[in-house]
Amino acid sequence: MVLRHGKLRTWRSLFSSAVVLAGLVPVAQAQVYRAPTAPIQQTSAPCVSCPSSVPVMPGSSYIPGTPLESVVPEGSMMPGGSSSMDGSQPITSDSGASSDLAAAPEESSSVGGGYFTASNYIDSAIPRTQMRLRFDSVYDINRPDRGEFFYPKCGCFNAAGLGPANGPPLPETNINSAQYYQTYLEYAWNKDFSTFIEVPIVAIDPQVNLNTSGIGDINAGFKLSLYDDEKTFFTFQFRTYVPTADGTKGLGTEHVSLEPALLLYKQLAPKLFFEGEVRDWIAVGGSNFAGNVLRYGAGLSVLAYQGCNFRVQPVAEVVGWTFLSGQESGPDIPPPWVSAKGDTIVNGKLGVRFGFGNLALPGIRNQSDIGISYGRALTGEVLYKDIIRAELRLRF
Repeated sequence: MVLRHGKLRTWRSLFSSAVVLAGLVPVAQAQVYRAPTAPIQQTSAPCVSCPSSVPVMPGSSYIPGTPLESVVPEGSMMPGGSSSMDGSQPITSDSGASSDLAAAPEESSSVGGGYFTASNYIDSAIPRTQMRLRFDSVYDINRPDRGEFFYPKCGCFNAAGLGPANGPPLPETNINSAQYYQTYLEYAWNKDFSTFIEVPIVAIDPQVNLNTSGIGDINAGFKLSLYDDEKTFFTFQFRTYVPTADGTKGLGTEHVSLEPALLLYKQLAPKLFFEGEVRDWIAVGGSNFAGNVLRYGAGLSVLAYQGCNFRVQPVAEVVGWTFLSGQESGPDIPPPWVSAKGDTIVNGKLGVRFGFGNLALPGIRNQSDIGISYGRALTGEVLYKDIIRAELRLRF
């Protein structure tokens, strides 16, 4: 599974991953929304109008799992011109719906969990039930043990009486490439609170130590919305990393890490969206290399195209890391290590998301999307020089 100096092979792997992800999209589109009394098939209703013309009352906030009546007030016209909720006919769109009930795109985007989140690297501020499959391929990690953020302190320090250290046996100068296959599951208990868990599989190609692969450090946590309306989500997130990986092979950090974060989603205009984050990664235990890393990021996305069942959303992001403490191996011996405090890395990321699913029906929550992106270090200091990311998100 590990690629040695193989960017061409990695691009082939990325293409294969994209094909697999694309093949899973019809699974999301085949979901069925069930009304309180009778099933209503999404596929039985041809798409006539786009989400901006759906007769949803402005100001409504649909909570996943609640009946459709809570979105459309009694006596209001249902999509398809029907005021009945008896399930006797499929829900369809009506191009002749009353214009005073038609919600603007930014209003309809809040219905049924249809917020247009597009960031590939910034954590989403919106609690929701979803599954995410992510593939990362990163290149040239030239300070792998910096702050024990990726990789633990070399085990060779034990033999020199400079331990404790739980890392690989030889001093590592560079990780040529590393691949991460991550499965993320999140469950929204209500519109304000969700819990999640993420399980990574890691494969690395070091320059000095042996190639290896295996399970990475599992992380889990929760999201709590502090404020939300139709255009804004401001959320507190807390994540805990557990040392489930084998640090002697360089697959994890060999210590617990805690990461409180503040996340923001804001719709700036009908087709312009902002997402931002501030996170504090705090190592608990570990060696004297382990530190405290402040992470921050901001991203803008544009809804370039939106059809009834398909959308295209380019996104640009800037993500930075500042090491507030910690050590890293020195370039020469002596000294055996140097301080990582003050090291700041900034990366630029460009990507696009392709969304699938009918946002026009408030009861349908099975929108899905595929994200593809590329990132590169913009500073002399780097965590990695390049990253390629592909992921599939399925929302339920």
